[in-house]
Amino acid sequence: MLCEESLDLAQKLIQQRVAHHLMYAMGNQDYADSQRQASLALEFLCRTFPIVDEHVREAVSESFYNQFMADAESLYVNMTAIQADVLLSNKMNIPGGKSSVDFLWRLFMVILWTTFDKFLNNYIILFHMGS
Repeated sequence: MLCEESLDLAQKLIQQRVAHHLMYAMGNQDYADSQRQASLALEFLCRTFPIVDEHVREAVSESFYNQFMADAESLYVNMTAIQADVLLSNKMNIPGGKSSVDFLWRLFMVILWTTFDKFLNNYIILFHMGS
């Protein structure tokens, strides 16, 4: 798998909500091979990244999570319609992705620039009044 070859790539994929999409693919009972591949990829991410494991565990029932971790490769064979629906309707979102960091950085820079601009304008006004 691609994620196993590059942990940096795996982290970037996590930031792009790949875990959510893998869970959705696992629940799509029209494509058994996709279910199997998505299950294996998500299992790797769960075993490698604790944050993914935590969110997956919260998104499904404890028994379903245990079944998934015990045999991800053949999970799709014994999946119930309710389990598939849980996967299809998951709203899992792992915070801290690059986009939220970029947003916070930009917000910080706007606040900093606005504060500096006000300071600079006040300084110029005071300088001209004193001359």
